[in-house]
Amino acid sequence: MSVTVNSKVAGIESSGQTLIARGATASHTGNTTLTQLIPSISIPAGSMSENSVLKIDAVFTFTANTNNKTYDVLIGPTLGTAQSIFTRTRAGATAQLDALCLILANKGSITAQEVVTAPTGLYSINSTSAPTSNTIDFSVNQYIWVTATLGNAADTIALRTFVAVVYG
Repeated sequence: MSVTVNSKVAGIESSGQTLIARGATASHTGNTTLTQLIPSISIPAGSMSENSVLKIDAVFTFTANTNNKTYDVLIGPTLGTAQSIFTRTRAGATAQLDALCLILANKGSITAQEVVTAPTGLYSINSTSAPTSNTIDFSVNQYIWVTATLGNAADTIALRTFVAVVYG
């Protein structure tokens, strides 16, 4: 099965790696309601085995001011039932870029995971936060959702690039 995101073909498999999605340029401005930043990205049933790892890399940019800008990465069959695997709220006069690295690893089961994230500004796992646990059932179709919420309608948050790869 293949998925197309911004004319880039996903579902490419090589050496135990499956590219789920890549590409994406989306932005949100004009209101303070929750907004989906990119089309949902399919993770077909059975794509993640008991010991698979899903790695998500993303780069976000946003207005440089003290207003809150929040983005969320979720996984689930629908946006309304999806589990948040990562949320970050940014506010600051100089911070305008976030490079995100998420690693979701199945723990010997397709329904139990741990999520580890790299802290802001670093591209290495060097965090004092413990991994979070999730119970996402990868025996059924799941979707990656990326949403944003603005504290002020005049602000902007943009997803500049996004890559999701399954290992194993």
